[in-house]
Amino acid sequence: MSPVTRGLVPGSLFSSTLAPFTTSFESVLRDLARGFESFAGEPFAAPRFPAINVRETETEYLVDVSVPGYSLDDLDVTVHGTTLKLVGRSIESEDDATSHRRERRRAAFERTLELPTAIDANRVVAELRNGVLHISLSKPEETQPRRIEVRSKGA
Repeated sequence: MSPVTRGLVPGSLFSSTLAPFTTSFESVLRDLARGFESFAGEPFAAPRFPAINVRETETEYLVDVSVPGYSLDDLDVTVHGTTLKLVGRSIESEDDATSHRRERRRAAFERTLELPTAIDANRVVAELRNGVLHISLSKPEETQPRRIEVRSKGA
């Protein structure tokens, strides 16, 4: 018996009458929570900062990171095995002006991404263009598909 129905007067007509409704209501809540999990990846997860897109081709992973307002000196990109680590430093303006509203986010961040396969650390390219950090991570040669020529042997 669920906590909702257990709290009602035991054995009364009232509790047995409401039991189907409370069971249905609990089922709806479970389905709703499952829906959030499949939509967000984690139940009731907060949005991650900065926003990241990861795509894969046969030869590389392409990562785009939204970092408006950050300069080259504010960003660090490191790779090790299958791990990509992104670090952004926040530098607060040191002017004498009093802020009345701050909506542009330029906070420090650290994001670590695990990729499905290893990365060739010698062939990683990172470029900052128009507030987006574009990272190209080449896969090692041994993980890339290779066409094998089929020959016939004289019969």
